[in-house]
Amino acid sequence: MIQLPYDYFHDLTTAKITALFDLSQPKIKHRQALHQRYNRKPSGNIDMMMSGSSGNILMPIERYIIHMADGAFSGIDPQYNSNNEELQDALDMMLRINSNTSKFTKTMKRFNITSASHYLAYEDKDNQFKYVQLPKETIIIYDYDIEPNEIAGLIFSTEKNSEGKDISVVEVFEKNRRRKFNEKGEPVQFIDYINGVGTQTYEKELGWQELPIISFEEEDAIGIFEPVLPLIDAIENMAKNAISMTDYNDNAKLILKRIGLSTIDTHISDDAGFIRPNPAYQQEIQQLYEALALVINDSEGDIKWLIKDVSYNGMIDFMRHLLSLILMLSMTPDLQDKNFGGAQSGRAMRYHMFATEQLGATIFGIMENGYRKLIRLWCSGMNLRGHDFDWRDVTIKFTSNMPQDDIEKARIITEGLRMNAVSHESAVRLYSQLIDLDASAEVERVLAEIDEMRMPQPQTINRGTEEQNIQQENK
Repeated sequence: MIQLPYDYFHDLTTAKITALFDLSQPKIKHRQALHQRYNRKPSGNIDMMMSGSSGNILMPIERYIIHMADGAFSGIDPQYNSNNEELQDALDMMLRINSNTSKFTKTMKRFNITSASHYLAYEDKDNQFKYVQLPKETIIIYDYDIEPNEIAGLIFSTEKNSEGKDISVVEVFEKNRRRKFNEKGEPVQFIDYINGVGTQTYEKELGWQELPIISFEEEDAIGIFEPVLPLIDAIENMAKNAISMTDYNDNAKLILKRIGLSTIDTHISDDAGFIRPNPAYQQEIQQLYEALALVINDSEGDIKWLIKDVSYNGMIDFMRHLLSLILMLSMTPDLQDKNFGGAQSGRAMRYHMFATEQLGATIFGIMENGYRKLIRLWCSGMNLRGHDFDWRDVTIKFTSNMPQDDIEKARIITEGLRMNAVSHESAVRLYSQLIDLDASAEVERVLAEIDEMRMPQPQTINRGTEEQNIQQENK
């Protein structure tokens, strides 16, 4: 966390801008290094990589860790609910306009890799509330309050100036204005779009009640796979050593014992007196390599390869142990665990996912804090247009995408319905989470069937003669 005096941005001098670059670079470089580590690929050209001859041993366990975390924590959309129907309808529309499902997935991935992700909230030319994901080179500045407040957001980037040279720039966002500077502290113009028309400006006024940047940051700035990077390096080095030993045997020397060669001089002197390999000797050795059969006339003669006796068993066992440690410390499920799959109850499966769920609880807390600010900014803009929305009326629920025992959940729902603990409508909506079912349409069908069952059924009347009816009554 970078903290500065509350009034630091009131008068930004050249020295202050330079200080902002210096203060922010360590955090930016740390995030860039984490992203590069996640995104590493085999070196070499495309043909070499596709043929497997790049020469690198790459075990990108970081990608496995990140993809497992992404699926677990962003595989199910968050639920935003309010008892205020007008607020609920407007909120649903805003989230659809912004493709929140896609943005949430990207935000979760960026957070899992670099421990930070950010949105910028703004209004487009149609006065629609929008938010966009910011680059990883985004820094939030806080004040020195007991509970630090966000006072500015910095977005660093590289641009080309009028001469075509790369320059480093920073956009400075506060709640009431936006500015841009180069690394020398000089103001830089940017384009401000008003009614769809772009104009050059040095400063733009903003009308937000708080900083329009939504921050999702882990306080200690530690990526999910960062603590296990040394172990990943160790397991890769062991794999490289195993390949090196295999290469050694692939290039083993051929030993010829008591087998005469017509040429025994391995090197000769040329006319200038320099020692060089004997071409005749090399040709004869090559012929031995290529021969389909070799005849040994001497009883004590022999031909064999000079190879290294290599045992991979201990190395493989230790590599498995390292992999187990990597997955445990990164709180990632180990799909190689024989006890992970198979026919297990939901309760037993939850124990295998226990560590991952603890990590998810921490991440969801950070996500909820950020999305509450997003909804707060949206509500403030809507209220300026005559609405009376309270962001506190919205509840946010995050759900982990963990293995579930659907049969057990269905049994609990059925039992709750039988004991009148839940309504038919609630039961149908719960069932719709287990199977592909249109909950609203199914609720209507269930209610219609219940009403039909409650309607009185017409009775059949035997219309015999009056005498027959009297006789029947007398009986």
